[in-house]
Amino acid sequence: LTLTLAALAVVLAASITYTVRSPRFAVRSVTITGALKNADPRFLESIVRKEFRGTYFTLNLEQARTALARAPWVKSVTVRRQWPRALQVQIMEHDALARWNGHELMSTEGIVFSGATDRALPQLRGPKGSEKEVFEKYSHASQALARIPMKLTAMTLSPSFSLSAQVEGNIALEFGHEQFEARLNRLVENAAQINSRTPVSVL
Repeated sequence: LTLTLAALAVVLAASITYTVRSPRFAVRSVTITGALKNADPRFLESIVRKEFRGTYFTLNLEQARTALARAPWVKSVTVRRQWPRALQVQIMEHDALARWNGHELMSTEGIVFSGATDRALPQLRGPKGSEKEVFEKYSHASQALARIPMKLTAMTLSPSFSLSAQVEGNIALEFGHEQFEARLNRLVENAAQINSRTPVSVL
């Protein structure tokens, strides 16, 4: 009895292995959904053709998801199996807020990502690792200056962590190293005295 059960188990395992790897279960279609405004569908298709290998059962969904997540503009990817031989891919894009250090983009959530756009976006710059700080100060300053109204077009955190900015009309603002919020509040209060002839040091 023991030998019979063991033999049956081997046959069953072989049957399952064959079914899982059988070309009859090769993935026949991949459907990509999502509001894609900037990601290149042709580039996404090339990733699918290159990285989505295996059958309906053996395809590594995490590996497939990671490959698509590296594409420009892609924020998040969900990959699901759809019986019997299809995959459903949902992609969310980043929403660009500004350019970061000239060659990358920063999202409205402060995430730096790769992508190309012709849109006129504010220019943000800073040392490696300062993305969160620059994003938070830019967001705070933008909201405060909008009440005047002034529109920020650039913000830079220098290697020595001195903060400067520029608003429409080529007005340069120097916030320095400390007391950013207090200096920003004083700037808003005294905005009527500002003109574009000279840089403004916010004391």
